[in-house]
Amino acid sequence: MLAFFSIHLKQLRVAKKLTQSQVADFVGVSRSVISAYENDMRYPSYEILIHLSMLFGVSTDYLLGIENRRYLDISDLSTEEAAAVYEMVRLFRLNHSDTYKGGIP
Repeated sequence: MLAFFSIHLKQLRVAKKLTQSQVADFVGVSRSVISAYENDMRYPSYEILIHLSMLFGVSTDYLLGIENRRYLDISDLSTEEAAAVYEMVRLFRLNHSDTYKGGIP
């Protein structure tokens, strides 16, 4: 299960166009520690895991490979804005129902 951690960490870092040094600075470790995480040579403490999940906007369960869902924090949006986001996702899923097999109908 922890093998997913290294994969997800690197995918998220690359997707955000961050260097290992930038991630390291955010969570308070050295670049070599981030490299060790990405190469399955070391695992983070709970505290670092939480900081990483906050940096990438994903749950710790996602980072660890326990669940494959990703979440979008819309807590700072108005009710109308949140409804618009929800509707866009619903329409996307309807238009791609042949490739998407879960979630909100």
